[in-house]
Amino acid sequence: VTAEANYLFNHPNKFLESLKKRNTNQAIIYSAVKTILTHKNIWVDVSCNEATPRTTEITNLGIVKNPNFSGSFCYDSPYTRNSGLFYVHTCEGMTIPQTLGVLYNFSSGKFTGSKNTRSYTASVVNIKSAKHFAVEYDGEVIRTNQAEFSLIKNGVQLCA
Repeated sequence: VTAEANYLFNHPNKFLESLKKRNTNQAIIYSAVKTILTHKNIWVDVSCNEATPRTTEITNLGIVKNPNFSGSFCYDSPYTRNSGLFYVHTCEGMTIPQTLGVLYNFSSGKFTGSKNTRSYTASVVNIKSAKHFAVEYDGEVIRTNQAEFSLIKNGVQLCA
């Protein structure tokens, strides 16, 4: 859902374009809420560190080094610059009200412990799905049905 919201934000209609010029944070919130209201969860296989894949219904999947990800939104994981690990945060099988609740929590840097969420660390994350999904990295959004995230010294690389 985060990647879809970023796609909407980066490809605005006239209303959103006008809102972005007046108030960027309101435009971010508008993009997020509009996306949540139309979003459909997607079944994916997620594996970390070459473990057996786990099939789950993903509402949102955040793979981060820096917990800040859009405007004032952030996870509550620490920023560990040279740990060699990502923080992986999942929202699984959420309803619209639950997803809106997580959005609200993001604005105050709360995530851990929310219903239908998981957080853990990994150095490699693989995601596969029968359907295409949006992947956002560094503000850019692509669509794919498989992605691998791994850390390289002094950078982040995505292979789709």
